[in-house]
Amino acid sequence: MPARQMLMAGPESFNNSRAQYATQQMWVTKYHDGELYAAGEFTNQSHNDTGLGVWSKRDEVVRDSDPVVWATLAFTHIPRPEDFPVMPVEIHEIHVVPFGFFDKNPALDIPQSNNSFNQSVYFEDSKKSTSSVTGGACCSSKSAL
Repeated sequence: MPARQMLMAGPESFNNSRAQYATQQMWVTKYHDGELYAAGEFTNQSHNDTGLGVWSKRDEVVRDSDPVVWATLAFTHIPRPEDFPVMPVEIHEIHVVPFGFFDKNPALDIPQSNNSFNQSVYFEDSKKSTSSVTGGACCSSKSAL
């Protein structure tokens, strides 16, 4: 995941105490019914965090369970003249790429194909043989213009 601008409020600020989810790019918690929002429920009405900051402090093992991966994407808008009066688009992407999933590349053990399923054969492509067979242009019964 590319680096994103996270919460700019100080660690002791009121905003940081209510929005711990915005301090990290990735969180993993164990699934629980009712935990639907990274900021928790009723964030604007609370004085403390009610979401990921609290849920991540539980002593729960997420391995071999039903984990939830929370990705935090922060928007840092750099104004451009083309964005006036409305910003047309902001693109955010998440790439989940496995690392260390296999001990070695599983594609290295694939046997070589013998093309028996489609009966394909190697055709030596050369201009001499192509021009004498098709009259000059490959895959055409007419000569090239």
